[in-house]
Amino acid sequence: MCIRDRYMGGERTSEFLSYSNIFFANGDLDPWSAGSPLETISSSLPAYVIHDAAHHLDLRPPNSADPQSVVEARNLEQTWIKKWINQKYRAQQQSRKVKA
Repeated sequence: MCIRDRYMGGERTSEFLSYSNIFFANGDLDPWSAGSPLETISSSLPAYVIHDAAHHLDLRPPNSADPQSVVEARNLEQTWIKKWINQKYRAQQQSRKVKA
């Protein structure tokens, strides 16, 4: 069994099911991507493979030389993070209404 299958192909993927709100962004040129989910695990654990990107390129400041895939990844990351913040905010608002 290869490392990818052992750690992300099934045996350990289930370990992530107790987590939420993690966006797994992986550059396809990043050797570390072998240790991270490359496919979405659940509705709150999305994964995205960034073509023509290396390690953490999406987390660096924007640059005119960035591939379009990196720009798209940054937009997706922002969309997911905003979604999770809004979900938390709505849940808190609902909780306050119930207590009142």
